[in-house]
Amino acid sequence: MGEQLTTTRVDKRSSLLVLLALAGMCLAVFWPVLRHEFVFDDLQYITDNPQVNTGLTWPNALWAFRAYYAGNWHPLTWLSHMADVDMFGMNPAGHHLVNLLIHAVNAGLLFLVLSSRTQAKWQSAFVAALFAVHPLHVESVAWAAERKDLLSTFFWILTMAAYFWYAKRPTAGRYLPVVLALSLGLMSKAMLVTLPFVLLLLDYWPLGRVDTKWRLIREKAPLLVLVSASSFVTIMAQARAAGVVHLDKLPLPERLANALLSYLLYLWKTVWPFNLAVYYPHPGSTIPALALAGAVLLLSCATLLVAWKRREAPYLGVGWFWYLGTLVPVIGLVQVGKQGLADRYTYVPLIGLFIMVAWGFPVLLSRLRVPRPAVAALACSALLFLGAVARLQVVHWENPIALYAHAVAVTTNNPVMEGTLGFELSRQGRNPEAIDHLTRAIRSDPTNFFAVLSLGVALGNQGQYEPAFRALRAAQALVPEDGRPLLNIGNLYFQQGNIEQAIISFRGAIEREPGTAAFYNNLGVALMEHGESQEALRVFAHALQLAPNLVDAHLNLGQALEMIGQTPQALWHFRRALSISPTLEKARVGVERLSRVQQ
Repeated sequence: MGEQLTTTRVDKRSSLLVLLALAGMCLAVFWPVLRHEFVFDDLQYITDNPQVNTGLTWPNALWAFRAYYAGNWHPLTWLSHMADVDMFGMNPAGHHLVNLLIHAVNAGLLFLVLSSRTQAKWQSAFVAALFAVHPLHVESVAWAAERKDLLSTFFWILTMAAYFWYAKRPTAGRYLPVVLALSLGLMSKAMLVTLPFVLLLLDYWPLGRVDTKWRLIREKAPLLVLVSASSFVTIMAQARAAGVVHLDKLPLPERLANALLSYLLYLWKTVWPFNLAVYYPHPGSTIPALALAGAVLLLSCATLLVAWKRREAPYLGVGWFWYLGTLVPVIGLVQVGKQGLADRYTYVPLIGLFIMVAWGFPVLLSRLRVPRPAVAALACSALLFLGAVARLQVVHWENPIALYAHAVAVTTNNPVMEGTLGFELSRQGRNPEAIDHLTRAIRSDPTNFFAVLSLGVALGNQGQYEPAFRALRAAQALVPEDGRPLLNIGNLYFQQGNIEQAIISFRGAIEREPGTAAFYNNLGVALMEHGESQEALRVFAHALQLAPNLVDAHLNLGQALEMIGQTPQALWHFRRALSISPTLEKARVGVERLSRVQQ
């Protein structure tokens, strides 16, 4: 009895040491993210999203469950972003810190769940360590908007834990936590639609529940209902956001070819994780037949090998089919967006490959009579290598320009990243550089609406009005229902002093997108310039109804109210603008000026 207690204490102590080591590895690799800015979709998800940037309120919580914003339905993810705003405001460090902590918890939880069932502590620890530091996971951690990856994976692993508990003694009461954890995961990201399939794999290994196959399949029926409903909602959300690419634009053969090649590319990036980018362009019909044949051959050989070894090494089959199966929703058969593949899609699938490595390599090396100390040294060297590469990859996420410039540097013919880099350069006043990148983007893809629009803005910033007008009208022709070309045409008219034409353009933008607060703000400024102060007040007020934290609208409304002598109301809006943006000089000066007037 005393010996058993001692062993239990040693096991607990070693497990605690593993958890501390995993946490330390995550901190060592990802700590620099606390100095990073918001990038890419962070603006759409957090800073420019009026339901998120106003924090966690009842109306915002209801919106989270009802909205298909950004082509997604993931209410728990929205709620977590709102909670971050309540705690940290718009300071990106806090948002990144929460991502880092969730990732560390995921790594620790993965270790505990695997080791508790397999009783193979060091293999489980190696899986979790690979998960913690692999460079392909940098995107999910360093990108604040990818909270959905981290949060859904937390519930994925919790679902596994609940299922292992249920499998020990299957009862309805023990099945409910499985359903609950899966439901919460699906409300974080629809990636969990493949989890019932993975649970069937886990029935085979490590659970060994292979004598009741049909019962195991029937047992997953409630889970399949959940994932089917989630799939339907997700497809509907993507369709509403016009994110799903139709077959006439990307035919099925091209999708299949890209999917097969992507499986191989993800494998290669797992082994050699260099030249990683935030966006990889879709190859379309340019995949060579020889490359496609090679991908089919290698994937087929790997599948036949793990099938042949299914009794001797069941973990190989489980890991391989985990990898293949969990990538299905994001492999491009249903194409969402224009990317060919994405590092963030591997956050869960790589666990399958890590299981194959953690359990397979020790067996292989023991057959080769490699001493255990040498095996441990090899494992540590691999982790150090991956951790060092991941740390270098984290640096590229420091700010938007660094991220986009790196993507342009490590990919070829990437008009999306050229255009995005050009937009960011223009936003920071570096217009000549912006025009160069935007021109390259349009040369590669003349239908790139965002690049054409951004080129018009950059040319306007340089005072090149005629080419700016041409570019903006070309953008309007590409996507007539988008209000931004008319908004920027109005801005050009305003800069030239043609206020009447500016008002007409701003109203045209609002007709196309009546729910965009910034459009009303620009219209209000033009109306004030035109002497229509009462109409301007109404327009500014409507802008703030749509986006209560729109700082420019507060500032402009404050100035308009001051002009007509409504000092208390003007002071309130100046103070509100300053509370949202504490470094806004115009708001600070307005508060000081009107405070003296009131005294």
